[in-house]
Amino acid sequence: MALNPSLDTQNGRQPCLEEYELLLHVSAQTEFVIESGGGYPGAGGSYYSRCGRIFLTGTRLVFVSDDHHSDGFEAFELPLLSLRSAKLVKRFVMKRRVISGSVEPTPNGGLVGVGSFRLTFHDGTAKEFFQTLREAMLFVLQFGVSSQQLEARREERPTEEKVPVLQAFIDPNDPFSIFVTDPTQTSPVMTG
Repeated sequence: MALNPSLDTQNGRQPCLEEYELLLHVSAQTEFVIESGGGYPGAGGSYYSRCGRIFLTGTRLVFVSDDHHSDGFEAFELPLLSLRSAKLVKRFVMKRRVISGSVEPTPNGGLVGVGSFRLTFHDGTAKEFFQTLREAMLFVLQFGVSSQQLEARREERPTEEKVPVLQAFIDPNDPFSIFVTDPTQTSPVMTG
């Protein structure tokens, strides 16, 4: 987790995506609140709150504030591996849906202890966002993919010499027959 992660300002203030990272969902008009430290004044806790856009990638949630503020809070990043007990609730006041949960702190991440977060959706996309978030969290928990592992995968990626180039052709007389050429073989392989 990080306070003010790197943003891509050329594309309208969005998170800089890693090479193997996919953007799964974006919701505008979202209120983001995160706090830690037990909620007691003077206990050295952290509290951040803004309205903006929330980005969900395959490994993290990134909130980006709509406005620049003098306190320096513009964005916040939450790795999916650090999220705990996320749930979707419906507020009866103004009928807005809220996603809330807890988050484990990471070193130098901006929180002093276990924190709680809340996302209030003003654009009606909470249900779809939550479904995508739940699937991404299950995937990350099942396969244990973290940003450090993505970095390691980037270093291990094969060079162009190692990746064979395959081509596929469809038989015009039989559209259910596909011919795939493999540079390591001399004759095409038929699938279908």
